[in-house]
Amino acid sequence: MNGLARLQRSFPLKENVTESTTDNSTNEYQRYLEGYKTPKHAPLPLLEHARVTAFTGWEDEELGQTIELTNELDKLYAKFTQYHFELENYCDRLKPLEKGIDGFHDQLSHLAANFALLQQESTKLQVELEKLVNITNKLNPILLDLTIPPEVVKLVANGPINSLWVENIHFVNEKSNLIANVKQNKLPDKHLQEMYLNSTLFHQLEERVELLAFKIVERVRDFMILKIKQLRSTKALFSSQKIQSDLLEVKEAFAFLQERHRDLANNLQLAYIYTMRWYYHTRFAKYIHSLEKLRLYNIDSSNLLGTPAEDRYSILSGPSGGGFSSWFGTSSRTIGLSTSLQLQQLQLQLQLQWNQVSPTEYLNSIHKRVEIIRQNESSSQLAMPSQIAETNSTPYWMEFVFNQWSVALESNIIVEYLFMVEFFYQEEEKFSPLEDLYPEGTTSTTSIKRDWSSLMFDKVFNIGLEFVGYLLTQVQANISQHGRTTVSGRVVNQLLVLNAPGTTCDAYALLLMIRLVQKSQLALHNKFHIPTMDDYHHQVLMLLWPHFTKIIDLHCDSMKKSILQSTDNKSLAPIALTQQFAQFLLGILTLCNSAGDQDYKGEPIVVSIGRLRNDFEGVLTKVSNNSFRSSKQVEREIFLYNNYFLVVNILRNEFGSSSSSTCNISDIVEEQINHFEKVCLAYKRT
Repeated sequence: MNGLARLQRSFPLKENVTESTTDNSTNEYQRYLEGYKTPKHAPLPLLEHARVTAFTGWEDEELGQTIELTNELDKLYAKFTQYHFELENYCDRLKPLEKGIDGFHDQLSHLAANFALLQQESTKLQVELEKLVNITNKLNPILLDLTIPPEVVKLVANGPINSLWVENIHFVNEKSNLIANVKQNKLPDKHLQEMYLNSTLFHQLEERVELLAFKIVERVRDFMILKIKQLRSTKALFSSQKIQSDLLEVKEAFAFLQERHRDLANNLQLAYIYTMRWYYHTRFAKYIHSLEKLRLYNIDSSNLLGTPAEDRYSILSGPSGGGFSSWFGTSSRTIGLSTSLQLQQLQLQLQLQWNQVSPTEYLNSIHKRVEIIRQNESSSQLAMPSQIAETNSTPYWMEFVFNQWSVALESNIIVEYLFMVEFFYQEEEKFSPLEDLYPEGTTSTTSIKRDWSSLMFDKVFNIGLEFVGYLLTQVQANISQHGRTTVSGRVVNQLLVLNAPGTTCDAYALLLMIRLVQKSQLALHNKFHIPTMDDYHHQVLMLLWPHFTKIIDLHCDSMKKSILQSTDNKSLAPIALTQQFAQFLLGILTLCNSAGDQDYKGEPIVVSIGRLRNDFEGVLTKVSNNSFRSSKQVEREIFLYNNYFLVVNILRNEFGSSSSSTCNISDIVEEQINHFEKVCLAYKRT
């Protein structure tokens, strides 16, 4: 049903109503609807609706539905009106915010315009900056080349001389190389070449670099003089190692001095060499004086092979003992009774003060003493301080004292050699003679054809040789030390003169000292490559080998003299001489075997062992002939077999047999064992 039909049905037209009335009713209804739709008017209340209905005369069954719809519409419109009022309130509140947003929008627009302007300016600045960077990149090398920072000048003039100060020398060298390249037209950029040559700043740079170089030379000179004065100081405030460490920090400074002022550098080097010559001579002289106060075991002629038992502890014994009476003869006919009493007192005092060693202790000491060679091979040793040496009352073997001196000398020479090579010669080991350090036309009373090491250490080597001589003749030194307190000077002088040929009889000590020298030679050549001590070591060996062969001669002579004491021997058992010989030979061979694969063919040790062995066999043969003159040949052979068998057993127990040995033995040891085995088999009874 359309709206018109529904309207007609709600408001039916009456029959008596005129057309005008109908039109009026329709117009009124339209006005009602228009008024209802207008939001300016309140909703039509139900009473008004009833009035309109009564007025229009609507009566219909759908009136109830229309009223319900109208009420619902009124409620919804009331809610809509309420929402409209509330929205108007919120809109009123938002009006200030709207104004603020409008102002902010205006400001944003203004900022955007400013940003655009800034971007344009930034672009212009970037272009200008790129131009400036390009200009700076081109000018920066020029500025760095032609300017000197003030900090460099301050450090060169007043800064402490150390490793950081050396960096200023590098700076001056760089500027000097630049100036030389510019003058020699060696710059790759020819434009810069011409610009530098025509620049006033370049000439100013040249003058200032030269002034800086002069200042560096002056300060290096003063620094070197200060360190040399510290070395010459008698106060123990500055050690040579500390001073050398300070100099090595600025070794490039001395190289700069050699390049800039060669004569001054040579004079400073000579001053250092002569200073260290005095320094080492005085220090080592004091150290030797301290070592001479150490007590030494006394191995004299009483420890020779075949010496009679009654003469083993008497230094004033008869001819067999090699004592003083053998030189004086009958004391009552030469020096008188009073002198004899003085000599007896001297004998008692020396026996108390000297550290006499029995033959058995001496012969059995080799296994402990040979450890000194193995200690030198395994680790580096430190020399005994002089303070301990002066106050130490413990007796030592001769090779121990010699090793203390050798370790001290070798360690100082190694340090000094490495310092000289690194500091003065810039790692160059080809040394020119000393005459190259002297100015032209200089004459000297001493020879200057040698290098610095010979001049610096010649006095030290001389006192070292004297110390070795002291060790070899320490018996006489002990006599002069203790004898002056008990006998007159005339008697002591006479004793010294008469005993001048006598030396120590410690063959083990001499052979150990020889091995220590040889070990030192190998270490200096193979490990450190230092030839400075070659001549000194050769001279020491020239002292030790003759004394060693002399001791072997004394042993041979003593064995020959022992024949007189064995004429009444009728026993087939080995004699005491055989026991001594076997133990002494065992000690010599132990020292030979401790040196490894060393070739002994060129050494006197081979000849000495051969002489000792031959003389022993000759003495043993003569003893057998003298003791068994009326006996049968069998007894002599049994006697000889027993003696040689004892020698073979002693050698076998130490080294093992030549065929089934489990230890490494040298050729010379194996040769001696084989020899005595063959001799033993020759006298063996089948």
